[in-house]
Amino acid sequence: MPSSEVTLRLKAAGAQCFAAGDNLGALEHYRNAVNSNKANGVQSSQYDARTADVLHSNMSLCFAKEDMTAMAEKEARRAIEADGTWPRGY
Repeated sequence: MPSSEVTLRLKAAGAQCFAAGDNLGALEHYRNAVNSNKANGVQSSQYDARTADVLHSNMSLCFAKEDMTAMAEKEARRAIEADGTWPRGY
């Protein structure tokens, strides 16, 4: 299965966890989505910028909801690096 399909499935699973209030479960899926690309030699700058910024901004929100502000800020910065026009990074 191409990494982009894996990434999108993991992103969707993260969204389901987040909607159910499972922030840590969502983080795991979002992190796995990012890592699935790295494992296949795909860096975040090489895959769809919208996917990268959404994953990192979603991770930022999950960290923020868990009161992990340093990690939330780190992921927000990564979202901005992926696409500086994505408002959720700010």
